[in-house]
Amino acid sequence: MKKGIYNFFRIEGNRSYFELFLYLFVASLPMGYSLDGIFLAGLVLSWCFVSTWERKIQNLKNNKLSLGLLFVMFVIFLAGILYSEQPKVALGRVERSLTLIVLPLLVFSLDKAFFNFKRIYLSLGLGLCITMLVSWAFIFIDILSKPWPLRQAKYFFEWIYTHDNLLRPMDIHPGYFAFSLVIFAAGLIGLNELHGLRKRKGLYFLILFLLVLFLIETSSRFGFIAFFLVIIINIFRKKSKKAIWSMLFLITITFVIASQFNYLKTKFNKVIDENGSIKFERFHRWKSILDTFSESNQWIFGVGNGDVYEVYQQAYQEGGFSLALRDNYNAHNQYLELLIGCGVIGLFIYITIIVNFIKETRLKNQALIFFLLVILFSLSESFLVRSKGVLIFAFFYVMFISKLNQNND
Repeated sequence: MKKGIYNFFRIEGNRSYFELFLYLFVASLPMGYSLDGIFLAGLVLSWCFVSTWERKIQNLKNNKLSLGLLFVMFVIFLAGILYSEQPKVALGRVERSLTLIVLPLLVFSLDKAFFNFKRIYLSLGLGLCITMLVSWAFIFIDILSKPWPLRQAKYFFEWIYTHDNLLRPMDIHPGYFAFSLVIFAAGLIGLNELHGLRKRKGLYFLILFLLVLFLIETSSRFGFIAFFLVIIINIFRKKSKKAIWSMLFLITITFVIASQFNYLKTKFNKVIDENGSIKFERFHRWKSILDTFSESNQWIFGVGNGDVYEVYQQAYQEGGFSLALRDNYNAHNQYLELLIGCGVIGLFIYITIIVNFIKETRLKNQALIFFLLVILFSLSESFLVRSKGVLIFAFFYVMFISKLNQNND
């Protein structure tokens, strides 16, 4: 009886259960409401019944360095509980970082044939599309609910319908959505597996237009910069003049659309003033945080993940950052976040993880885009302290290594 039940769920020959939860999980990455956690649970369960344990162990051995580095990163987060004066806060961060272990075990243990790049990207695109349509639907309904809808519609290009307000219905931070959107857009433009979609010019450019429009609406400065870099990289990669002209046309369209959004222009204007001085508020916050942290003289191990907010609160109070103090902001910088919480050791491991990604993937194909995104967003977001950020980082990190590392053939 038990053997019959096991054989029913075992899908070594037919991976439909595993693939179903994999694509649902990827589609849920640009969504909120903990949908990703629900589908991840199904993915873990179905993983138990695919392949053989011997094969899984062998695959894990082939990726032992990458797996080991992510495990060390998790252990460093875990160790932060021991010397934090607020262990509950530290424990919360450890719980959110569990997927640094779970996802590598799932992906690295299976043959690369289990992961179809085309379907993974299309699933991500589907999730993005659903989120975009729902967000725009709420905006449309809000405009129609006003006494003067035509007058209200002009605010589509201003703060009232952008940034946090844009994605509030789907409960996701605009920075993480922008991260996912740029990954998909880069694949749509340059992934070999999506060549068939690019041949359908009308649909292809319509999708790109909608992606650009929504990306700009998120008001993510680093998302905008990352997308611009994607286009530049593809201009150098494309061999035909027609493809290059298409990329140049896309750049033009992007800047034309961006020029209509006052909130995005305002955010960029806050970076550097007319005299060349840095106005970027986060830069001054980082400096204040670093000055406060240096007084603790805990450079090696940091203050502990549970006590980082005490450092931030002191820095914000002394630096006069009232909004950051009121809303209890994190560092908005992954490098600084790790230095404060885990010391030089934690920062070194993170940089080693990034260097390992370069070594394992040779930054081939879309791995280069992901690498640039990680570097850029590490400057603007503390994404490893949020479950959504850890999920997106861990999944694509191990996915690219699994697909591009020659040891996994």
